[in-house]
Amino acid sequence: MTAAYESADVIDGPKLTICKRCGWTVAFDRENRGICSDIRCRNYTNNFTDVEVVESPPIHYYRQRKGIVQFVGNPGVIELELENECRKLGLQTELWPDKDSYDLKITFHDGESWAVDAKDYSRAFLLKDKIEKDGKAIPQSHRWEAGFIVVPDERVRENRHYTRIVDQGIRQVGQRETVRCLKFTDFMEEVKKRVGGDSFEIGSKQII
Repeated sequence: MTAAYESADVIDGPKLTICKRCGWTVAFDRENRGICSDIRCRNYTNNFTDVEVVESPPIHYYRQRKGIVQFVGNPGVIELELENECRKLGLQTELWPDKDSYDLKITFHDGESWAVDAKDYSRAFLLKDKIEKDGKAIPQSHRWEAGFIVVPDERVRENRHYTRIVDQGIRQVGQRETVRCLKFTDFMEEVKKRVGGDSFEIGSKQII
């Protein structure tokens, strides 16, 4: 409990303000500038004017620690969005397979499987370093034909080289032929193409 949650007293007077994007508490400074767990939330909430307000909050309450929100909660939103979009296409999905070796397994109608790991790192080189430190991008614990590191679109808007930098780490750990980094919308486009019968290339390997 204490590893994931902390006692919180960031209360805006008699009210508690919750960010609608990340679900964390919003604190306001003397100039009424808001801040929560992620700087990107400012744009999504119109500078924290579109928020949830709890009029009579409890005297004592807990919130997830900032690191948990950033590295578990926010990527978890992507995982669920990916699963939802794939289910709409009639695909079989499995969240956190093989004891959470990766986030999502997608199985196409012909039995081919893709392994997907959602990541939301503020800097591409941090994710690259993490992959190199782990010695793998996605564990090959059981059969899958193609693997993908999927990152939020806004990370690529912030840095157009984001996926290329992460791909360098993937090559470094020897998974160039099977794993690639894509932003969310590009990944879903590849899923739709695959459903339509098109092929996809990772490195020099063609996935049919």
